[in-house]
Amino acid sequence: MAFEQHKEIAIGSNNFSARVFDGGYANMEDPTSAMAQLFLIQQKAPGDYSRKINGAEQNYQDNLIVAKRKKCDTANYPISLFMNLKSVQMNPLRKEKRQDGLSKTASSLSQ
Repeated sequence: MAFEQHKEIAIGSNNFSARVFDGGYANMEDPTSAMAQLFLIQQKAPGDYSRKINGAEQNYQDNLIVAKRKKCDTANYPISLFMNLKSVQMNPLRKEKRQDGLSKTASSLSQ
């Protein structure tokens, strides 16, 4: 497989997982269910959803290992979807939830 094909696989794995996760959780006002699902994914729960995401993640990781063995430049590869969900997408949601919780607490105290 050529270097570019490895990169295409990495991008394809991420895009698949992002569509699956965003399709279920992107438009929710309360991030609790997304955070719970991320926990289930991390724990490799036996559900279909977790299996799909973990399968795509494993595909990404396997491809990355092979690409590195072939001395491909992987610096421009996207970070894995799992790392993206954990750090980039979930941290703002957690922060927003904490702020919202503080706003509701302050609001209820002022009444």
